[in-house]
Amino acid sequence: MHRLGVLLFPVAIFAFGIEHLLFARAAADAMFPWVLGAPAWNVTFGVLLVALSIGIGTKTRSPLAARVLGATLFVYALLLYVPRIAAHVRAPGPWTRIFGVGSPLAAAAELLAMSGAAWVLAGSGVEGRPRVPSRMGRLLFAGPLVVFGLQHLLYRGFLSTLVPSWVPGPFFFTEVVGAAFLAAAAAIATNKAVRPAALLLGTMFGLIVLTLHVPRVVAAAGSLDEWNSAFVALAMTGGAFVVADASKESASWLPTRKGES
Repeated sequence: MHRLGVLLFPVAIFAFGIEHLLFARAAADAMFPWVLGAPAWNVTFGVLLVALSIGIGTKTRSPLAARVLGATLFVYALLLYVPRIAAHVRAPGPWTRIFGVGSPLAAAAELLAMSGAAWVLAGSGVEGRPRVPSRMGRLLFAGPLVVFGLQHLLYRGFLSTLVPSWVPGPFFFTEVVGAAFLAAAAAIATNKAVRPAALLLGTMFGLIVLTLHVPRVVAAAGSLDEWNSAFVALAMTGGAFVVADASKESASWLPTRKGES
């Protein structure tokens, strides 16, 4: 799963970088996520994402590239979305403005989850010292899963309409996905059964990409939103597999009982 995670995750980041280059002159919020509306910045950020994704994918200074990517996405989430979230908190209106699907909190959660996956990747495979980036990244990856899970439970009416028509019980299916997010978040955050939880999470995300996002992209190939949603899900697929693989490595740092080797 390490190879699959290290392949899918940088591919999604690479796609986001290309989008920034192709749509550098897009107005603010015209390109979800992360666009600021300043062409020069969008080009700079796009080049950075492309370079970091290539560094991770080709293992050219991969730990360094992953660290830079994790820090960049984390800072970007804080600078771009925390002010928007704060503004929505103060504004009168329904809670969906801050917590609903497509809200600033949802977008920030996606960025933070990808930041966490990058930090996990940065800390994995480093011999001889505790993997602090992996532990921090694991928590950053787990937190947004709570947001995704609660959204699926609170807004299951809307999200069930996105379930393919051939899937029986879309309402129940949406609730199951929400519960799966919450269970995976608990397992990853508490470092209990991380590997099976992350493997199942990555498999679920992968199936969502294939059954939900690919058909929607094919049906609306000109929609940038559909492409972005698909690549976010692809990044989460790869990120989950990266977390699963890193959990196998982190077991070597657990204290052993007397008599065990």
